[in-house]
Amino acid sequence: MPCGQQLIYQVDGDRARAFMVRCNSWDCSFCAPLRRARLRRLAHAGNPNMFMTLTTSPHVELDAYERARRMTRSWHKLVAQIKRKLRTNALDYLAVVEQTKRGEPHMHILLRSKYIDHAWLSAAWERMTGAKIVHVRRIDDTGRAAAYVTKYLSKTPMRFGRNKRYFRSRRYAPKHVKTEAQARWKVLPRTKLTMSLAALQRLMRECGWQLTSASMTGCEWTQPPGCGPPALTPPLS
Repeated sequence: MPCGQQLIYQVDGDRARAFMVRCNSWDCSFCAPLRRARLRRLAHAGNPNMFMTLTTSPHVELDAYERARRMTRSWHKLVAQIKRKLRTNALDYLAVVEQTKRGEPHMHILLRSKYIDHAWLSAAWERMTGAKIVHVRRIDDTGRAAAYVTKYLSKTPMRFGRNKRYFRSRRYAPKHVKTEAQARWKVLPRTKLTMSLAALQRLMRECGWQLTSASMTGCEWTQPPGCGPPALTPPLS
């Protein structure tokens, strides 16, 4: 069933909420833009001050999928080398895999780090992958960081075989902490409805429920005094 044709509906006293059942696939025309937006928010949340691009070499006797795999494995080795060079125990980053027009994998990486010498980076990367084309630059302020994120993370990350589309260090961005209200919704019973969000909004409006928040993927309502519950199919138990 296409995304948006089923909803999860929950009630908590005089409050109700509904949100779409989504596939969350990068290949879905509805979910892919939402995932890209979520990735951009993650990129911003890390407050990066460095931007790096690493490439692969088509002259290496591997196919693109194997080059992508080697690129990812080499990055983790490079992280260890950068830590040693900068004499630090931490290197926080977000790495996103993309595809060039020729079908070659490459990575855009946002980091919080001291400056990494371009010549040293190119030589180290060439030893690992056979590719010496790299780019590294400072991001001087939040506005420029936002520009880099918007420019380079506007496309859907590419998945080469079983390689990840993007990955990050554990401490790149602050961990999301659920509010008390979010934690409560998590444990409340759920009812699956086969209807669109727009149809449910009309039904709730006809029943007199007041809309308190709305997004592309979900809504919340409150029940004014004297209003009955909406007639839903399947009926609520």
